[in-house]
Amino acid sequence: MSRIELEKQARVLGLTVDGKMSDNDLKKAIEEKGTETMAAAEGQGTRFHEPQGEERFIPVDDEQPEFKKDAGQDKIKQKVKASEKLFPVKLVKNYRPISPDFQIQGEGGVYRPPNEEERAKVPAGEFIALPVAEAQSVIEKKIAERNDPIR
Repeated sequence: MSRIELEKQARVLGLTVDGKMSDNDLKKAIEEKGTETMAAAEGQGTRFHEPQGEERFIPVDDEQPEFKKDAGQDKIKQKVKASEKLFPVKLVKNYRPISPDFQIQGEGGVYRPPNEEERAKVPAGEFIALPVAEAQSVIEKKIAERNDPIR
């Protein structure tokens, strides 16, 4: 171990180093201080050695964080058009919905997107969900009736 490394280790342990100490005396002082520190740490119930002296101020992580673009996260930041709320109606007459966002009630009462045939014309008696403005229009024209729990 070189003199510079010994002096650095001594400063870490909190020892004062003068130029008059020989390498052997310095090694002996470091070993004594090291055993004292370990004994003190064991007596206090600590598991790890606490940095002493100048070592307390040395940053642990010298690596700079690397920031990468994430396409998935960038999509979140984009302004997304809020989808219109859909209102349930029961068709009294055949109807071709204007909005492409409408849905049809399938088995089990779950709404699903329409197939190509249903996009062209939805037969009377079907339960569909339309955007609110379109639902109001078809109810006024007596093409459909409301199909919500509050009538």
